[in-house]
This record gives sequence, C-alpha cells and structure tokens, in this order.
Amino acid sequence: MDSSIDNNEKGNEYKILIVDDDIWFHKYFTKHLKSWGFEVISAYNPYEGISLAAKENPILIFLDYIMPEMNGDNVLKILKAVENTKDIPVVFISGNLSADVIGAAYKMGAKGFLTKPVSLKVIYQKIEECLGSEVFAKLKLEHNPSEEPNFKVFKL
Repeated sequence: MDSSIDNNEKGNEYKILIVDDDIWFHKYFTKHLKSWGFEVISAYNPYEGISLAAKENPILIFLDYIMPEMNGDNVLKILKAVENTKDIPVVFISGNLSADVIGAAYKMGAKGFLTKPVSLKVIYQKIEECLGSEVFAKLKLEHNPSEEPNFKVFKL
C-alpha cells in the first residue's frame, strides 16, 4: 500500500483521494492538487481506495472508472453503502465512458465525470463545483493567493 498523506495538522478538511491504477496520473494530479492547497491521498487499486476513503474521510474522491480488479461503478456502490463514505462526492475520471455508463453512475450518486485527457482548468472547475467556491477561495487565500493554477492539457 503506497499512500501519500501530507499536512495532517489540517485534519480532514482539505483531503482529496485519488483512486487510479496509473502512477503517472497520480504524480501529475497530486502535484497540482497540492499546489492548490489540498492534502492528497493516493490509492492505486479499488480496494485500497475503499479502505482509505473509510479511514481518511476525504472531502472529494477522484475515481478511475476502468481498473483491473474492480470497475469504478462497483467502488461507487460500496462507497454509497457505507455510512461514513456515503456522502463523499465522487468524480469519475476515465478515457472511455459511454453515455449509458455516465447516466447509470449519476443515478448511483456520482457528482461528475472527467474524460482523459483533461485540462487543469476543468479539474479546478469540477473541484469548485463539488466543494463550493467558498472552500476553494479559502484554500487560495491560505496558499499563495497571487498564484493562479497553471492550466495545461495533458494526455495519458
């Protein structure tokens, strides 16, 4: 289990969990989330993701839809069935999502979808949409308010 957790003095208030089997995606995503002031928890498989979600109580989860051991829809079902994870917003990230999958996941409680490749601007906007502008505004004030996110598109 390889998880990275920083800034424990903030508690759970700013934790975001990334569940994705792609290590390079984690590195890139983590770098930018940390630069925006978030604490990042990384899970590289669905089981680790479920465990860390229950243990760490993040404020948002970015979940890869297609993973080798269990697809994201099954992870979402489990998260929504567990009392202390059922209210955590989940955003799917994938390179291949059909309209049927998206519709079904919304019905299960997903808060959104991002399709790889995804720009940092879209990620930033989705976080703001899920957490509210006041949370992001507070983070920006605490972390270099003069710096705006560097919006670039990346491909995996």
